Amino acid sequence: MKYDIIIVGAGIAGLSSALHLSNSSRKILVLEKAIFPRDKPCGGGLTYKSIKLLDKIGFKYSFDDISEVNFNYYNEIINHFKRKKGILRIVKRIDFDKDFYSYAKNKGINIVENITISSIEYVNHLFYIHTNIGIIESKALIGADGSNSFIRKQFKIEVRGKAFALMIDEIKSQNKVSSAIYDFAYIKNGYAWTFPFQGKLNMGIYTLDKVKGIKDLLTKYIKYNSSCKVVDKNKIKGKFIPFGGYFPKKLNLPLILVGDAGGFCDPTTGEGIYQALFTGKCAALSFKKSIRFGSGYFFLISLKIQIDTFVTYYIHRIFYNHLRGSLFFLRKEFIYRMLFEASSRGAVFFQAIVYGPYYYLRSKFTNSIEARFYTRSNISQETLNENNRR
Repeated sequence: MKYDIIIVGAGIAGLSSALHLSNSSRKILVLEKAIFPRDKPCGGGLTYKSIKLLDKIGFKYSFDDISEVNFNYYNEIINHFKRKKGILRIVKRIDFDKDFYSYAKNKGINIVENITISSIEYVNHLFYIHTNIGIIESKALIGADGSNSFIRKQFKIEVRGKAFALMIDEIKSQNKVSSAIYDFAYIKNGYAWTFPFQGKLNMGIYTLDKVKGIKDLLTKYIKYNSSCKVVDKNKIKGKFIPFGGYFPKKLNLPLILVGDAGGFCDPTTGEGIYQALFTGKCAALSFKKSIRFGSGYFFLISLKIQIDTFVTYYIHRIFYNHLRGSLFFLRKEFIYRMLFEASSRGAVFFQAIVYGPYYYLRSKFTNSIEARFYTRSNISQETLNENNRR
């Protein structure tokens, strides 16, 4: 079996590459180790820049729109923002990934599931992929096999850093929750989150540090912030999240890593769905130009991924080292209007900074963002409880 391009991994990044290659003359095959539907630990939050990329692919999905968000610092600071046209969209990953997989299959993408790869060799300009169904040959390879990427390890490619996320979904709550809640300072260099979805809650913890007893921390957070008093720890799912991108070693191989496999995520928030979609698209465009070297991949991702990752990598240090000050800084009208408007327009953080005045004026003119701020000195317990329920 011989192909032009083998894509290892049928997640969001891998299928993004496959769909963008579907109108080319390249003969492609997607290999997936699992059998769909398969679950993936994820908060399920999609920003509007992700929605734009999905729209361009032609994939339509029924999302839960979130128009309100809280940025909390313990119970001392609450920043509440509301955007009329929505801030975030929430999905359940097992369902979203299954539907995205079905969409790709219906578009004619050749996907083989339940594949185990034992080794990969590159000889005479061909990859020889040894699998449980035999040896598959390919001229080029896209590694889209997630945070524990076999491809990355096989070719000894390093990412710049790793974060960690732990979550559980379908948590019941007696109170109606309408806001996405980010509880900063609950854990060092990270946050706990609560996302409402179809009447239930997706709750989790994201951190850049290794933390002992993190399952117990999540359990306490769930018990304190929901009506769930007994948490089944077997339902808690976790994963490492590589960030900072990967070092492009001089392998001289037609090999590209995308999504989590390449360490593409926002280190401040842990967002990775946009990065998966965009790097998948860029890998496809690169191999359309040149099957031999994947021409221009790092150039294509330079602005929206590499430069943005570089900026957010250093921003996250400032943000988490000065949390109180950072959350008070978010109260400045220019800052929150610029950031929320830019995000809603599909801009990355770096673009929000560069075109800040434009996004601020657009938000100011349309009055698209409402904001309410509370601190311990001026907040009643009733208001505190109300905002924590949102």
